[in-house]
Amino acid sequence: MAKHKKDKKAVSKIAARIKQLWQQAEQFSSGGKPVEEELALRAILDLAPEHFGSLLKLSYIAYEAGKSPISLDYAKRAVQANYSDAQGHLILGQVLADLGLTDLAEAELTIAEQLNPQDTRVLDSLGWVLVQQGRSEEAEAVYRRAIALTPNAVGIYFNLAANKKFQIGDPDIARIEKLRDYEKDYSSLERIILHFLLAKVYNDCAEYDRAFTEMQQGNSMKRKLVQYSSESQQQLTTLMMQTMDAGFVERLSDAGNAEDGPVFVLGMARSGTTLIESLLSRHPQFSGVGEVPYIHNLAQGCGQMLDSQLPYPQFLSELAPQLCQPLGEQYVQLIRQFGVDTARIVDKTPGNFMFIGFILALLPNAKIIHSERNPVDTCLSIYQQFFTTSMHYAYDLKDIGEYYVQYQRLMGHWQKLFPDRILSVAYEDVVENSEQAQRRMVEFCGLPWDERCLQQPGKDVKIRSASVWQARQPVHDASVKRWRHYEKHLGPLLDALQPVLTTNT
Repeated sequence: MAKHKKDKKAVSKIAARIKQLWQQAEQFSSGGKPVEEELALRAILDLAPEHFGSLLKLSYIAYEAGKSPISLDYAKRAVQANYSDAQGHLILGQVLADLGLTDLAEAELTIAEQLNPQDTRVLDSLGWVLVQQGRSEEAEAVYRRAIALTPNAVGIYFNLAANKKFQIGDPDIARIEKLRDYEKDYSSLERIILHFLLAKVYNDCAEYDRAFTEMQQGNSMKRKLVQYSSESQQQLTTLMMQTMDAGFVERLSDAGNAEDGPVFVLGMARSGTTLIESLLSRHPQFSGVGEVPYIHNLAQGCGQMLDSQLPYPQFLSELAPQLCQPLGEQYVQLIRQFGVDTARIVDKTPGNFMFIGFILALLPNAKIIHSERNPVDTCLSIYQQFFTTSMHYAYDLKDIGEYYVQYQRLMGHWQKLFPDRILSVAYEDVVENSEQAQRRMVEFCGLPWDERCLQQPGKDVKIRSASVWQARQPVHDASVKRWRHYEKHLGPLLDALQPVLTTNT
């Protein structure tokens, strides 16, 4: 009897401690302290390894931080801890989709829908998975089911709109414009999304002045929420060029992993990286993994391994040759961990242009394909796009133009250091003669030509990008010199871009 009372008291004490930690985690969450929140949730798991709420929250924290493998582990454990709760299947489906495992993602999201058919988050995620699979009609039906449940859900309309082209008279236009009546009830983020949504509608309908007014309002609201300094970006570019110089290359020459499978398609956002990935993926020996944070995460992890207090890129001055091989091996394991077994694997993360020196130190046989596009078209396309990632420069025309100048400056540095290691491909050339561009890229990657490269991508080809709908359309020149439609509005951008503009821009 005494032992029973003692055990009961111990259980009660543990329960009280879990409750206390949970309250602390919620306070840290609302206070914007994710590190402290994560520590509190992990402390709960030390006491109760199957605590569903902690597993769920930790999965979301890792997911939002771009740590998909960690998020996947927590999500699987959450589902095992409480199979009948739709939220576990939802986050598991979202992580699987992010990793390109769309068949498994669809299965989990279908279970989540069965458990909670009224949850529009589930339908929204399921629609995105179907879009990735090329099942656009089914995706539209799912999005419309979600809209029927929440008619004023601007985010779902936004996802629906991203995968269609509007024409004057489309009944969806009136429904979207009606959302303005509810703007006062929206969060600041929803109001921003509404402006970008209307900009997409009016751009499709060639109402360019109305489109610009909406995108300008959305960008102005978003710019107030972020911190960005063009001067800091210029300083960072200078540091990268100074740290990863000819001496850096010589010191780490051939020190990395000899794997020759990775192909990095990079450049500015909205420069055509998705189009290049989709063209390469038509070759049977290429597979795309979309935009993944692996290089960024490895760079940050490298700093921790070196126990350096310096930020990127300064800590790379301490990078020893013997560390390059295992870091390169980590990258190879990351991109092959989900069963990708083709000779070439395409990582099309545009921002990897900031890591080219680091990439080639880790993977000296990697192929680098640099996607270039008309600078004004590129920058305007960025201004038109609502980004969920931290692209803080993207919400002001002057900021975008100055960022582009620094990107060109850095790419010039890389091309001097690695003249034979980087293939530059112009978006406009791809549009004008896609077969010629494909042949150049396949040859550069060391593989024989395959006539299947000329076929349109089928539904079995997975594309994971904000440009997924466009990437499934036939190659055309509608996006070439599109900036002319908005020329009278682009003064600050054109002024900022002067150092890189040419007479035929």
